[in-house]
Amino acid sequence: MSTASRPAQDDVWFPVSALSRWWYSWRSRRHQVEELNELPSTELHEIAHDANVATDDLISLAGKWPDSANLLVQRAAMLQVDLAKIPQPVLNDMTKLCSLCAHRGQCRDDLTARSESSAWSDYCPNSEVLASEAGSRPGQART
Repeated sequence: MSTASRPAQDDVWFPVSALSRWWYSWRSRRHQVEELNELPSTELHEIAHDANVATDDLISLAGKWPDSANLLVQRAAMLQVDLAKIPQPVLNDMTKLCSLCAHRGQCRDDLTARSESSAWSDYCPNSEVLASEAGSRPGQART
C-alpha cells in the first residue's frame, strides 16, 4: 500500500478517540446518577432543595451533565444573545429547562441545519427569554 493511499494516523485514531471520549463521559454520568441514588432520601432531598430543583430533576440532570445545556449556548450564539448579561437565577432556570427539554433532538437538528426559521420558538422552553434578549440589542426590533 502506498503512502498516498493509506489514511493518515490522525484519521484512523479520530473515531477511536471520539468513541473513547463518549464512553468516558457516559460512564462518568452513570456514576454520578448511581452516587445520587445511593444517598439517603433526606440527603438527596436536601441537595435538590439547595439546587432549587425537584429530586427527580436532580437525578435526570446528573445523567446529562456536563453537556446538557450546550444547545442553549448554541441557540444564544445563533441569536447573538450574550448569556453573561442574563441574571444568574434566570440563566440557571434556562439551563435546567434546556437540559430537561423533550425537544433536544429537534433543536440539535435545527441548529445543525443553521435554520433561520423561527420554528424553534414553538418548542423551546426558553424562547421568550431568548427572543426578548435578542430583541433588546440596539437597532433590533422586539419579536
